[in-house]
Amino acid sequence: MKKTSITLAVTFASLWSSFNAAAEHHSHTYNQERIPEYIKTPHKGVNLDNEEKAVARDTESIYRTSRSVSDKLFQRVDNSATSVCLTTADLAAVNGQQRISLLETNTDYSCFEDNMWAVEDDLKATLFDQASMVAVAQRAQVLATQYNGKNNNGLRNFINYLRVGFWAVTTNRSASVTSAVQGFLDALVANPNYFNTDEDHAFNMKEAMILMYIENWRSRYVDAGIGWLQRYDVNWGANMQNLITKTLTLFYRGRNDNAFKAVIEQDKTLVTALNDFLINNDNLIGSTREYQYNDAASELARLLGVGGQTYQSVRVVVRDFLAEYTMTGDHSKAWLNMAAQVNYHDNSNCSYYNTCDYKQTLEATVLPITYNCSETLRVRAQELTNSQLVGICNDLAVQETYFHNKLNTGNIPVANDNNSTLELVIYNSSADYKKFSGILFNHSTDNGGIYLEGDPSVQGNIPRFMAHEAEWLSEFTVWNLEHEYVHYLDGRFNKKGNFSDGYNHNTVWWGEGLAEYISKKNLNNDAVEEARKGTFSLSELFRTNYDDHGSTRIYDWGYLAVRYMFEKQSSDIETILVELRDGNYVGFDTHLANIGTQYNSDFSSWLQKVESSSDDGSGDDKTGKLTNGQSVVVNSNGTDLPAYFIDVPSGATDLIIQTSGGTTGDADLHVNFGSEATRTDYDYRPWKNGSNEIVSVQSPQTGRWHIMVSPYGNQALANVNLTVSWTQADGGTSVENVCVSQPPVNSGTLTSDETVCLDGSRTAYLSIWVPQGKSKLSYTTGNGTGDVTLYHKAGGWPKDNSYDNVSPTSGNDDRIIINSPTSSWHYLMVKGDHSGVALLTMLED
Repeated sequence: MKKTSITLAVTFASLWSSFNAAAEHHSHTYNQERIPEYIKTPHKGVNLDNEEKAVARDTESIYRTSRSVSDKLFQRVDNSATSVCLTTADLAAVNGQQRISLLETNTDYSCFEDNMWAVEDDLKATLFDQASMVAVAQRAQVLATQYNGKNNNGLRNFINYLRVGFWAVTTNRSASVTSAVQGFLDALVANPNYFNTDEDHAFNMKEAMILMYIENWRSRYVDAGIGWLQRYDVNWGANMQNLITKTLTLFYRGRNDNAFKAVIEQDKTLVTALNDFLINNDNLIGSTREYQYNDAASELARLLGVGGQTYQSVRVVVRDFLAEYTMTGDHSKAWLNMAAQVNYHDNSNCSYYNTCDYKQTLEATVLPITYNCSETLRVRAQELTNSQLVGICNDLAVQETYFHNKLNTGNIPVANDNNSTLELVIYNSSADYKKFSGILFNHSTDNGGIYLEGDPSVQGNIPRFMAHEAEWLSEFTVWNLEHEYVHYLDGRFNKKGNFSDGYNHNTVWWGEGLAEYISKKNLNNDAVEEARKGTFSLSELFRTNYDDHGSTRIYDWGYLAVRYMFEKQSSDIETILVELRDGNYVGFDTHLANIGTQYNSDFSSWLQKVESSSDDGSGDDKTGKLTNGQSVVVNSNGTDLPAYFIDVPSGATDLIIQTSGGTTGDADLHVNFGSEATRTDYDYRPWKNGSNEIVSVQSPQTGRWHIMVSPYGNQALANVNLTVSWTQADGGTSVENVCVSQPPVNSGTLTSDETVCLDGSRTAYLSIWVPQGKSKLSYTTGNGTGDVTLYHKAGGWPKDNSYDNVSPTSGNDDRIIINSPTSSWHYLMVKGDHSGVALLTMLED
């Protein structure tokens, strides 16, 4: 989830949760009321939430570019002179009438506005002192009386100055400043051109409306807002539509303002205006501006909270609206917005509105499908086929295995984590996700999906990942599926505690980078393109945060930082994981601080060499070698022909080579014995439509088998799973001669069906986690020369005189079998004078 408004994950929404006691990964829990969609559109200087700041980092350059073009067009209409950019330094260098003259004569508004919002801290006190704020507001009042609906008297500059001043210096809320600014706004509203509807004027009035609601004088301008509602026209331009959004924001921000409520109770015009807006603008439903209708519905029902006669009037029109329309019909978004306000303000009378069980009814209607992938993963869906459900389960199962192997988790959750079963909720489209998910599960939907961890220390807690189908893609895809699933796994197996525990520490690069790295592996073209720019040092990336940095740094550069650390600094990864799994976030920060800048030079060099490829690192990086039971994810740009090989030992049976899944393309499997497989030279080719193909050889020849995955029609392949397996001779005692291609090891964590080359120069200490329900654990050595002795112990390291099992034979063909092993860590010590000996570890169900 990232890069654009529709793909931003879930990642920015995560930050709002940090302000809740039961903080959640990638979640936002609203404080009682559900915040309307238009409040989430950030504008500078108006109490932005942390996630809005992150989103704003991405949208600001786009916003400014488009705004600058329109402003320059406006200036040309005004026949302004050639513009000169007015800077904050220019303004701070003068005061009084000179400063006012600069504001009146400035013509490059875009440049001026950018400079104002980037004002240096050391200039704020000088530039926005109370005397200056009063003087500027008083001059703006004069200009407001002369205002002809255009910007030729510089009024826009004055509005911006006052807005920035209120944001930059909090002491500007004095009575003298308030009186002066109110005098300006009063004069502007009284101007006969106030309700003009051309776009140039609308921009000025939109900016003035923000001034009207950022302070506690919203009650003063209720009528000004009502006037815009009464004049609404669906054909208005973008600035006028934005003005209506800001008008509704004024009403929203008055919800807890007693003076605002008193005005509404005294005069019911706002109730009538909002109701008439819904009646007269039904044609907004289904249009790109439907949000205006839905937000007006929210504000009408929110007036239930005013009480008194306002409550009596509003409850009738809300009940009638809810009776006329349905929660899943064309007006569903407006219906649900109203029902949410009823639920908050008048739930004790829910039977009057017929909304008492509306959430339960909606959930049963919208999410009728429940499918259990496993004991740890449950899918709830709006509309998926059985094959799509199976594909999702298979894809995530492969990714989970890869995650556990890559992170050496031993499948052991961190302490006090009860999130044993993830619920994956999938909507039909991004529109349905935005329409229903926030209502059902109380979270922000201004993202591409969201993971709600809840409080993992609570028994019965249900972690959820809310997702949707990517309706804009031709192939079936659940957007951000793999990325968000990693967040769940990372939270359960790597990070002790909940989101708030790590929020104030340097965890962003790790969390988002790991999700990108595990889900994309070595195939990430965007990140590698960024790498060549060399924009950031590694020490900078360790300090990435959501407040100050945009999606490119958070995702692409987070990916690069994590990938580099795995590829080049694996010992630091082990230390990082120890600290995270212990919940020692201070120790985590300390370790990063100790690393400091020492890797920056190497990281910089690595950035110029790192490549994006379908080789995910699961097999041999150079040869594409796969081992028994291994799965890899295959990708191709349509011209690449991913190739692999396997070495089948003597006596092996039931060789199976299989492709499955895939989000894009049609994979054709080619298998050849003895020489490379090509599109014309192969021994086996299934000739099946789609990417689900299988080659099965009951008695395979001993030696090297070559595998090639060809994209049919030269169309790109994405996320196709390739799996190889065979049955070993004599119950699995055949040991692959991996010492010809692998460096020897003398320590580390083992995985089932893995063969490693043993270091004969010293004693080896190895371990493996045995889950519950395994019937057998076996260690088998073979190949090479010399003598090997195996010592095994469950629960602790074995010694020469303290062990559970020992191999009794001389030579290097040794074996230990443990029947019904306990679910715990099992430890192996390997001693002896040997060379080229390999060890095969196997767990059986």
